[in-house]
Amino acid sequence: MRESALASWSWESAASMLIEHAETP
Repeated sequence: MRESALASWSWESAASMLIEHAETP
C-alpha cells in the first residue's frame, strides 16, 4: 500500500509542478 501512496503523491507532486511551470511563462 505504501508504494501506491508514494507513487500517487509523486505523480500528483510532479503534475502540480508541471502545471505551475506551464502556467508561468
